[in-house]
Amino acid sequence: MREPLANLLLCFLLGIAAAFLSKWLYVGIGWFDLRYDALAKLLPFVVIVLRLKAFDEPMDGIIYASFIALGTLDRLGAPGRTIDYWLYIEGIYRRGGLARIL
Repeated sequence: MREPLANLLLCFLLGIAAAFLSKWLYVGIGWFDLRYDALAKLLPFVVIVLRLKAFDEPMDGIIYASFIALGTLDRLGAPGRTIDYWLYIEGIYRRGGLARIL
């Protein structure tokens, strides 16, 4: 069965929000950890997507999670975003940590 386009768009937008959440967690906590990225993608899936009426079979979870993951990609894709985060965090460490910047 085809998934509703509105649900797929919602998941894509949740992925964009998850990217901002993961970057906020990186900056707020002050050190880089890939668990925060995975957590930022898991939260909207568990809180919102599992409650959708169209979520009625296991394949739907794969489809919706994939659209969340697609939303977290930037124009360079996941490797480009990860490199961008590493460079950003390394810049913070060279200046003495987040507390020193603030």
